[in-house]
Parts: sequence; C-alpha cells; structure tokens
Amino acid sequence: MPNRVIRITKRKIRLRRYLDEVKASTMTVFDWVESKWKRLRMMHRPPGRVIRIGKGVLREAGGEDYDKSGHPLNPPEESIDAVNWPGTDPHRTESMGAGLYLTSPPDGATVSGRPFVEGRVADRCARVWVVIHPTEVSDYWVQPPVSVHADGTWRVQVFIGRPGTVDVGKHFEIRACGSPYIDIEEATVLSWWPEAECQSQVIEVVRG
Repeated sequence: MPNRVIRITKRKIRLRRYLDEVKASTMTVFDWVESKWKRLRMMHRPPGRVIRIGKGVLREAGGEDYDKSGHPLNPPEESIDAVNWPGTDPHRTESMGAGLYLTSPPDGATVSGRPFVEGRVADRCARVWVVIHPTEVSDYWVQPPVSVHADGTWRVQVFIGRPGTVDVGKHFEIRACGSPYIDIEEATVLSWWPEAECQSQVIEVVRG
C-alpha cells in the first residue's frame, strides 16, 4: 500500500472540469482581444505616402515601416522642411506649427509703412490675424482682418509704425495667429502674442 492515498471524488472531477472550461474561455477571450487589437492597428496604419506638418517642419514621408505611434521609421531623404518654405528663416522656425506660415515679406527685410503681409494656412476655415510688435515697446498691435482664399493663401496690408519718418530705421516683429482663443479686432493692443490654435513663425522687419 502506498504511503499517500489520493482520493478522487465527483466533486473534484466537476471542479477540475469547471477550471478547464474557465481556462479555455479565458484563452479564447485573450485571442479575440489580440485579433481586434491587430485589426485596429492595421486600420489606423498610415498610408504608404503621407504629408506631415509638424512643429517647424513640413515633411513628406513614405515607406512601409512604422513605429507604434504610426510614424515612419525610414522617411525618405527628399523631405521638405521649413528652410525650403518661401519666406521662412531656418533660425526662426521654433514657433511654427499647425500649418500657418508667413511667406512675405522675408525675415530681415526693409519695408514701408504700409506693406503687404502674405502667408498660407492649412485650415482654410481658420480666422487669421496678423499682429505687429514694435521691438522698442511691449505693445502688440492687431492688424486688419485677413481673408483666407480657397487655396489657403492670404494677403493683408498692415501698419508698420507711425505715419511720417519718426519710426524709420526701427525694428518690428510680425506674426500671424490662427483662430485666437480670445476675441480680438483691428487696432486691439495686447501685451503679448495672442494665444491661438496655430501661430506662424516670427519675422523681423525694418521700417524704411
């Protein structure tokens, strides 16, 4: 007779079967969740060729390999960055984002008292305002409202300094703001750039 006797009762058999069924159903649920997760990842996988507009960069990316966030692992070398966008300065693109850019005048240009400022915005429904900041003071002047064209381009005539020659030779900063979070209108004087859904790069011009 063995030293240890294992008694198998009907209750233990039923318990064992129950545990086996639970284990099998659990594995089935895990398999279903994994399959759904793989399907969702495939549904949200970026196409083979996409255009990404990031912070300070307009990049065309392609290829078949993507990381977990959906970004390409090996984007092509022929990407377009802010340096190649008309009217931008590679040293002043840290604030560019959400597809709002100034294309004219170029950074460092000498302008008249009533120059035209031109730009492009990705969201054609955005409410674009141009703001002028005389670097000698802490005032930020809101310019006339901008009309965005169907292709996303816009153009507006602004005021750089005061009439006459009193501000000739002085420096002014220009930035475009898309859909500001506060209500502003022409000639509103602010103490800083208005917070907005998107903002262009800042360019500096000299009053001629």
